[in-house]
Amino acid sequence: MVSVVSMRGFKKHLVAYTTLAALVGTLSAAFYAHMDTHEAREVGVRYACDFPGEDIGQQINAAIADLPVTGGDVMIPAGTREFSTTIDFGERSRVRLIGRGGKTPTAWRAQATHLVYTSNGTAIQVGHGKEAKTECNVLMDFAVQLTKEGSVGVEIKYSPVGRMDNFTVIGKPRSRPFPGLFSGNATGATKNTLFDTGQDFTSSTLAVGMHVAILHGRGRGQVRKIAAITATQLTFEKNWIVIPDDTSEYKAGVTVGINATTTCNGWDLFVTAVKGCGVGCRTYGAHGWNLWGFNTDANDIGLVIEKAGNFSIFGGDFEQDRVSSIEVMGMDVINITGAYFESSRMPYVDAKVIRLGCPNGSMPSVVNITNNRFQRGGSGAPYYIEMNRVQTANISNNWVRGIKGGAFILNNGGSHVKNVTVLGNYVKYHPALITDAEGKPNYAGVVRLHDLDTGLFITPDTGNE
Repeated sequence: MVSVVSMRGFKKHLVAYTTLAALVGTLSAAFYAHMDTHEAREVGVRYACDFPGEDIGQQINAAIADLPVTGGDVMIPAGTREFSTTIDFGERSRVRLIGRGGKTPTAWRAQATHLVYTSNGTAIQVGHGKEAKTECNVLMDFAVQLTKEGSVGVEIKYSPVGRMDNFTVIGKPRSRPFPGLFSGNATGATKNTLFDTGQDFTSSTLAVGMHVAILHGRGRGQVRKIAAITATQLTFEKNWIVIPDDTSEYKAGVTVGINATTTCNGWDLFVTAVKGCGVGCRTYGAHGWNLWGFNTDANDIGLVIEKAGNFSIFGGDFEQDRVSSIEVMGMDVINITGAYFESSRMPYVDAKVIRLGCPNGSMPSVVNITNNRFQRGGSGAPYYIEMNRVQTANISNNWVRGIKGGAFILNNGGSHVKNVTVLGNYVKYHPALITDAEGKPNYAGVVRLHDLDTGLFITPDTGNE
């Protein structure tokens, strides 16, 4: 059983996160000092500006191709550069793309190397197919800005054990996400399609390989890649977990900051940020990911975790995402600790900061949400955590305030919510701790509960009243 910790313990988490960010900056500075020495300029280092090309994308691709088979570093110079050529790792492993970083981790304007992608495809491709599996690739100390609807910042496929370090993807800076090429309510769907009889999907630049996100209604939080397009129907590469219906509001041609699918296990993201995208980071079947100081800001959906296991979030900021900050579907184990959540721009009635499981869909088996801070400003979400289908959950030692009219936890799953422990949370100025959608207290599946503010205490021995 997790013990109760005081606010002093929570502050230690914040200090640890700040220390982590400072450490990353220090190590980055030391790395550049080393790169300026003659010893570092060996066969495993290439400078993108030394290679020909019509844009920096072509120059980087030429530098990657010139590296030895054992891999190496490609140095990207400081400055702002536009490019329309996808930066492609091809079949290469152990390659690091390294910019000049910035003084403020994750602040995209502070990144000295700022690449602006002017096409509507994929800015950076890491890995391709099963026959050309790559590994141990790194993106470090630069920012990529997306300028077109439907584009993807980084696509990872068949490339396990990689890293992002002080890396940023930007959609629309300091603004709402791109509106998408199409949006509306579905008129129907099957296991791998979506229909809208009021649209002509062939009338714009919507293309195979772009993504559709369900933002509201049935199936909310799911993201799928388009495999085929007709006037009124979109067909997807993978089936829905929960099939949408006419309540499902979708956005087609969304920008996606980071998209990781198919054998991309074991990535570490250190002080990485995604801002102003339709979907910040989407992972499908990505096991063993660790996010250290991850930052989402002003996306529709910050982070989608689907059909994965052993996914951990340590520290970071999740701010001003409009629909949700984290969607969890079909996980084995997820840990969220030491993070800061602010729901200041969630205007929708069904907005949630963290949503666990889909109604009528998959069930996360073990969830730990501990030592985080949840805070609202402006028009925030009425609930911070939504439980739909959960096998085992530990929601403990969080600091919570500013809920707008709802409760800290919305218990929506009935008999599908099991073995939930809620201990040592400091929930200030709240109408209720755990309720159903009608605002009534709902402790179904809760085996133990203790609210520090009201003193409410529930155990299996005393019942759930």
